[in-house]
Amino acid sequence: MSQEVTSRAEVMPSEETKSGVGAAESAAAAAQQESRDAAVREAQFASLSGSDESAGGPSMDMIMDLEVDVCAELGRTAMLIRDLMELHPGSIIELRKLAGEPVDLLANGKLVARGEVVVVDETFGVRVTEIVIRGARFGGAS
Repeated sequence: MSQEVTSRAEVMPSEETKSGVGAAESAAAAAQQESRDAAVREAQFASLSGSDESAGGPSMDMIMDLEVDVCAELGRTAMLIRDLMELHPGSIIELRKLAGEPVDLLANGKLVARGEVVVVDETFGVRVTEIVIRGARFGGAS
C-alpha cells in the first residue's frame, strides 16, 4: 500500500508545477489576444514631390548662410617636380586649354558652371555662360 502512495505522488504533478504550467498558458493566451486586438494601419510617408514651404517642408533658408569655396579654373597641366623647381617669375606654364575657351567654375571641388574671363575696373572676374546640368556633374547620372 505504501508503494501505491509513492507511485501516485510521482505521477501526480505538484502544486508548483501546476501553477507554472498555468501561468505559461495564460501568458500565451494573453499574447494571442493582444495580437488579435492590434490595430493595423497603412504606413504614411512624407511627400518627396518638392519643397512645399506652406506645409512646413524643407526650405532653402537652412543653407543660405553656408560657406562654399568657389574656384575659377583656367586650366590644368601635369609637371615633373624637376620642372616645378625650375619655375621663376616670368615663367610660362602651358595649360591644357586653348585661349578663349570657357573657364570652369567649381564649388567645393565640383564643376557647377562655365564662364568667360572678364576685367571689371582692373579686377578679373568670370561671367557665367553655362550652368552645368546635374548629369554632367556626376559623371552621366541623372
